[in-house]
Amino acid sequence: MWKNWFSAYRSDDEPGSTREPPDDEFSPEDARGRRKKVIAAVLAGVALLLLILLLCLVLLLTTHESEPAKTEPKSDAVLRSRKMGHLGRNAGKPATRNLGQCRKSPPELTGVVSSWDKVTRKAGTTIVYWCNEDPDEEQVLMVVCTDNSWKIIYEKPTVCSKVLETKKCLGDPVPGTENNPSDWDFESRSVGTRINYRCNPTEGAPIMRKLVCAKDYEWHVDGNLTDNCFCGKPAYYSSPITFVADNWDAEKEVYPPGAIVKYSCKTSMGETHFQTVTCSLNSTWVVTKAGTCFFLGDVSLNYTDSIKYCDQMGGEIVSIGNDAEQDAIRNLLVDEKAFDSTCIHKAYLGIHEDISKQWRSGDGEFVSGISEMFFMVDEGSEKCAAIQRPGYFKLNNVQCTGTSYCQICEYDNNTSNPGCSNPSNKCYLPKTLRGDYAFSLKECQSDGGRLAQVSSIKQLEEIQDLLGKDAHYSEKCNSGFYVDLTSEKRYYKTPANETVNYTKFVDDSRRSMDRHCAVVHELQRYMWSDQDCSLASCFLCRMTGLSEGSVVPRNTSFVPVIPDTKPTLDHRIYIPAGDVAACDLGWVTDGFHCYMFNDTLVNNAEARAICRNNFGSLASLVSPFERNFIVDFLMNRSNVTESTSTWFVESTGGLPSGSDDDIGYPTNLGGSATQCVSVHVSPRVGWSVIDCEAKAGFICHD
Repeated sequence: MWKNWFSAYRSDDEPGSTREPPDDEFSPEDARGRRKKVIAAVLAGVALLLLILLLCLVLLLTTHESEPAKTEPKSDAVLRSRKMGHLGRNAGKPATRNLGQCRKSPPELTGVVSSWDKVTRKAGTTIVYWCNEDPDEEQVLMVVCTDNSWKIIYEKPTVCSKVLETKKCLGDPVPGTENNPSDWDFESRSVGTRINYRCNPTEGAPIMRKLVCAKDYEWHVDGNLTDNCFCGKPAYYSSPITFVADNWDAEKEVYPPGAIVKYSCKTSMGETHFQTVTCSLNSTWVVTKAGTCFFLGDVSLNYTDSIKYCDQMGGEIVSIGNDAEQDAIRNLLVDEKAFDSTCIHKAYLGIHEDISKQWRSGDGEFVSGISEMFFMVDEGSEKCAAIQRPGYFKLNNVQCTGTSYCQICEYDNNTSNPGCSNPSNKCYLPKTLRGDYAFSLKECQSDGGRLAQVSSIKQLEEIQDLLGKDAHYSEKCNSGFYVDLTSEKRYYKTPANETVNYTKFVDDSRRSMDRHCAVVHELQRYMWSDQDCSLASCFLCRMTGLSEGSVVPRNTSFVPVIPDTKPTLDHRIYIPAGDVAACDLGWVTDGFHCYMFNDTLVNNAEARAICRNNFGSLASLVSPFERNFIVDFLMNRSNVTESTSTWFVESTGGLPSGSDDDIGYPTNLGGSATQCVSVHVSPRVGWSVIDCEAKAGFICHD
């Protein structure tokens, strides 16, 4: 065949010859068709191959879920790692291109064995764990070294006969930095472990973030506290303390460490520095510069509430300790407009009388709790005490000189004095010779006794019983009986109970023993006057702020709370030192004091109450100047009638020497046990003792 085909092929070159094409020779059209068929067959084969590969992949995945690969005996770790199936094919081989290595060894778990070679920690290293009871069981855990720590990539602990519980986070937490260190010890990974990250490396720096090892063995953020790395708003003060505008932003909620806020004190004297605070690295405001601010509290409060107001402002009520401070307060108030208008020229100082030291007995001991033994205490110039009939033989303060009283003498119970028969430790004997305090001391000493030292209610009650049983003593000594109690000096203290050694009262003779607080008064040339502590006044505060280096508590606000209760105001008219008195409507002046002559018919107790409500007291007859003024005023009145011809006056000084004591008692005593002093103009001007329950007019002075 090959020969015939070759001969026929050669004859094609001979001229004039003809040739029939062989059976297997194709035309061009036939060649193109055959090529198309070949290409189609190749494509079909490729498609079939891809389908076969896809079926193999599905089969492989199905096998992974249903028939896990078996392992070889434990002794051959390398062979076992090759036979562990699709999960173990990469064991011991890098799985990623992460550089570095894990800082720690992979976890060693109780009850399982691993494929780790005790050496390799490179990034990408995969470690497989099996239950140690049966080497043919499937893997229960797989970890890989990534990001410098071991991460779980597969876990199926329940297939072991003993349940696997790792209870640890396998990876390390986010490391702290130089600026934001953490307190992790590089060991603890137990579930529940907490790690704190701080705002800066300084000791005691606040926490900015917290991590916790959760039950899924992963580290989770337990608190994002980045606001702790900043200071909140600085302390807020009420007027007159203000922020310096360059350092304060009302809209700003937080300030970074190093921020500075300054405060100033604005008063009538101008603006002065008060305090500077700086936001520290511990995110707290720290005082870096401290100052002082004196200011006038221009609201009317009683003494106790004035102290609270200054305290709530972060300061204290002013206690003046020397002439320099007195001058500084004067300079502050001279140009303070509110001191003239709102405050009516006066303001509380931070001192009050120590009433436990107001009275001292003859042996030099202070007598405390004595106030309830007094019927009334008034003028501070009256520094001695006498038992008087008003108030049923209670104590009253009286003058030590220029007066005439009887005495209560005190004796020991073993004395030979025949008049002393009291079986108690002491006995008391009234004497009816009249004299001043010094005379009374000598009179009691003349027969071995001493002037009675009344230092308790029990002693006073014994004397009251003695005087009440014998009317002879009342008749002979209607003015009263001296006892050995004196108040030569007034003692004051600050709200902190510190002793006050400096005072600047304008006139001791005008101070009342019943007014225990002090005010600085413009009309007294900025010297001091006494005042009832329950009355409402302005007050002076001193603010020193916190000391340098002190931490200002967060969210601090120094804004005082003003009580809702309406205070009692003092409407007394004060006389400028050296000037003629200017009195309120209805009052008259002697040039130094103000008086109110009231014709309303009341008893003695009601008269005292009305005087007190008008911030005064019953007029005293002790001073000749006052007596002459009262007499002259009453004699020149044109509207005196028989029903208003008698006025109650103060009885603590007794009847003045040379008074019309011989006029006698009124006929309508009605058996009353109390006797009070009055001034009368009918039938002629004089002073006498009348029933305290009788109705009469009264005279008050400021």
